[in-house]
Amino acid sequence: MKKIFLIGMPGSGKTTIGQKLAEKLSIPFFDLDEIIEEKTGSTIDEIFSREGEEFFRKLESKYLEEVINNYSSFVLSTGGGTPCFHQNMELIKKSGISVYLDVSAEELNRRLLPGISHRPLLKNKSEEELLEEIKNKLNVRSFYYKQSDHLIINDNINVDSILAVLEEKS
Repeated sequence: MKKIFLIGMPGSGKTTIGQKLAEKLSIPFFDLDEIIEEKTGSTIDEIFSREGEEFFRKLESKYLEEVINNYSSFVLSTGGGTPCFHQNMELIKKSGISVYLDVSAEELNRRLLPGISHRPLLKNKSEEELLEEIKNKLNVRSFYYKQSDHLIINDNINVDSILAVLEEKS
C-alpha cells in the first residue's frame, strides 16, 4: 500500500516521472489536473477564466481528497499550487509519501516556454517575465514544497533516482 505524491512547480517533471514511477511500482498513476478536467468537462484554463483561481483551488482540494479516499496505492502528480492551499500539504503528508521535484528556475523557464499559452497563471508573459514569475512562485511555494518527505534536487531528475531515495528511506 503506497500513496506517492509528486510535488513541484509546473515543468518539474511530475507527470512524466510519475507515469514511469507508477509503471515501475505497478500501481496506478493519476494527474490531478487531468482528473479535474475529466470531472468538470472543462480545461484548467477555462476554469480559471470562467470561475477564477479560488474556485479552482477548491476543486483541486476536493479531487485530491477523492483520490486519497478511493485508492489504496497510487502515484499522483499534484498541480503546482496544490500543496499551498486549503491544508492540502497536511493532507498529503498524513496520507502518504511526498516527493518534491526541485528544479531550478532557469530550467523550469526553458521547459515551460514552448507551452506557456496552456498555463493559466503563466500565459501572455515574455521569456524574461516568465523567469521572474517562476522565481516569485518558487519563493512563495518553496515553504510548502520543502515540507515534503523527500527532496530531490536536480534539473535531470529520473525515476531511478526517486526509487533509490524511496527505497533508502523506507
